[in-house]
Amino acid sequence: MAKPLESLFTDATYEQLTDVITAIYGMHADVDARIESLLLQSQPDELAKQLKKRIQSLMCGRRFIDYREMPVFARGMDEIMEDLEPLLAIAPKQAFEVMDQFMASHKSVYERGDDSCGHLGDVYRQGVALWLTAASLWRAQGSCRKDWVAELRARHESDNDYAVWDTLITGCHELLTTAELTQLGAEWEQRLQQLVADLPDEQADNYFRFRWEVTKAHVGVAAVATALKDVVMYERALLLCSPEPNELQRQDVVRFCLSVGDGAAALKWLQPEGWHRYKSERLTLMDKALQQLGRMDELRALRQQCYDQSPNYHSLQVLLEVLPEAERVTVEQQAVEKVCGGNNTATVIDSLLALAQLDVAAEQLLARAGDLSSVGYPSLLDWVERFKADYPLATVLCYRNLLDDVLASGRSKAYRHAASYYRNLSRLDARGVDYRTFSTHLAYQQRLRERHGRKRSFWQQVD
Repeated sequence: MAKPLESLFTDATYEQLTDVITAIYGMHADVDARIESLLLQSQPDELAKQLKKRIQSLMCGRRFIDYREMPVFARGMDEIMEDLEPLLAIAPKQAFEVMDQFMASHKSVYERGDDSCGHLGDVYRQGVALWLTAASLWRAQGSCRKDWVAELRARHESDNDYAVWDTLITGCHELLTTAELTQLGAEWEQRLQQLVADLPDEQADNYFRFRWEVTKAHVGVAAVATALKDVVMYERALLLCSPEPNELQRQDVVRFCLSVGDGAAALKWLQPEGWHRYKSERLTLMDKALQQLGRMDELRALRQQCYDQSPNYHSLQVLLEVLPEAERVTVEQQAVEKVCGGNNTATVIDSLLALAQLDVAAEQLLARAGDLSSVGYPSLLDWVERFKADYPLATVLCYRNLLDDVLASGRSKAYRHAASYYRNLSRLDARGVDYRTFSTHLAYQQRLRERHGRKRSFWQQVD
């Protein structure tokens, strides 16, 4: 709301505000619904009835909502939840009933809309949190006789085709007691053990149905373990399904261990055995585990190893964080030479630029000119900006690689960019460039004509 308008509302009289509402009411159904909800806040039964009517209109709609309309549609759903919030404190039972109907709308809503941008997913995740809050407040009143363990189990197992209830169990620690959560986890774990023991052969007709049941049980146990912050339960659930976990599964377990503050359990899963493809991810996770445990000597040795294997600006900075002052000065002095010894051209140049070593970066670019074709265009464009003031030859090589890449791949939609690079090369040449051993601008132009002379739509933009 613009400040002048806010001031006008603050200063308005009762009669003026009444006139405003009266003038607005009837102009749009959504605005009318919000006005009604605001006016009904002191009447919980009537407000609940009005909100249910709004939700019912969502469920009964037949018009398809494409991805361009989805943000506005999702905003309307957010407004329903905003208008519900006053009910939480004064009438949690009615608030729960409204949110239960809201969550039940997910099937019909998903089937009539294109949620490519994920707006509905965000809405229903927020809905789960509000559903749990209302349920917790209602239960706390002591008048609720629902079997909440059964309620949550049913939604997880049979009402979750669109994954809207995926965060239900992990967020239910205020609704369920620790004993109830443990009971729920034990039931799913027992179910998981039985399913794994009875899993049919992959050729069997019911194999995929079994695998789906296994997945639901596994996700359930993992969710309970997350809610309880129980590493042992989380590990058991994984090992029942995958006795020899792959590296992605190992990473998942390690991240869970770290999220609950169990660095020792994380290190157990980070032993070198079994890690082949994701070695860099393993080292990153080891770094976090050692930080969490405060094992600074091991952390320093690990960061030194990473810096030695891949000398770059990032690995240098994290090493400097754990070095004593005397050693830090020596490492910083040797950093430029160390970085220049790296194999990855993009990493070397980026690191030197980050270290403010533009002279060395420009020389390294010239020395590694043959590798520039493997550098992505975002890096080349960034280097152009850094070099163009004082390093014309380095700038020329960046522009040439950008131009060559567009023309060699025949990306006609990018020809306007290629034409811009071509013109910039001509301007640089007019300023005077010492091309050293590299081809002159005239020779480069001739080579372009020979290789790409038939790309008329490009040449029309530069001739």
